[in-house]
Amino acid sequence: MSYLLRLSTHAACSLRCNGPPQVPYLLDLGEGPAAAVEISRASDFPINRRVRAVLEPTVKATIVTPQRYVGKVMQLCLQV
Repeated sequence: MSYLLRLSTHAACSLRCNGPPQVPYLLDLGEGPAAAVEISRASDFPINRRVRAVLEPTVKATIVTPQRYVGKVMQLCLQV
């Protein structure tokens, strides 16, 4: 299920989006400490270069919600 469909279904609101969310990725090219490249779209991924690691941002968050929404919020968080 797409993130827009999940949000509109669970939040009961209409959403408008110009595309999928874009987050920066850090590519470790393995050529020393200065060999890190930041990209924000998959189309920017280097084709003719060896990439040692792809690092993406993560968030450690605390969600505060009324008790009646806990089950639905947990379901939403556990979906992949």
